[in-house]
Amino acid sequence: MYAERFERILAYLQEAESVLESLRSTEEYADQDHARFAKVIFWMGRMYFANGDISAASERFMRARKLAEDCKDEAMRALATGLYGNCLGQQGYMGQALPYVTEAVRSLERQAIDGNFARMASIRGTFLVCNGKVTEGLEWSLRGLQAAKDPSMMANCAILRALTLCYCQEWEAAEVAATSG
Repeated sequence: MYAERFERILAYLQEAESVLESLRSTEEYADQDHARFAKVIFWMGRMYFANGDISAASERFMRARKLAEDCKDEAMRALATGLYGNCLGQQGYMGQALPYVTEAVRSLERQAIDGNFARMASIRGTFLVCNGKVTEGLEWSLRGLQAAKDPSMMANCAILRALTLCYCQEWEAAEVAATSG
């Protein structure tokens, strides 16, 4: 059932991509179309990521980043940049991921985008710990958890906090973090 929904949603997004791509070479193509194009490509990346195709997701996030940069959509650029970094981290390239996630966190914090800031701050904490910056990583992990407002984001950040603590081999604290979200 999930695979069927994934295919259907992806087909809608691909159709939107095709329409926007064909509009690009016309005079009717406007700035808001460019911003829409970035969002369509971004959501394609989210769909691929959720379906486990990290390579396709990475490609879409970098494309969305470029499109967002072209139309000066800082929020979309930050989200695409952060999720590209997350894709790198998911593949074990946490050192390469860290600059992308850090850039996203700084931008999201400036823009006061709470939920996305919370997630990216938590991810940044995990990647910092994995790069040997334990104290700073734990601080960012906690900061992400504290910034989360809605229950879903709190749970997401608590899981990331637990994962970060596991990387530090703080087993009791990880168990508490995992069950308190």
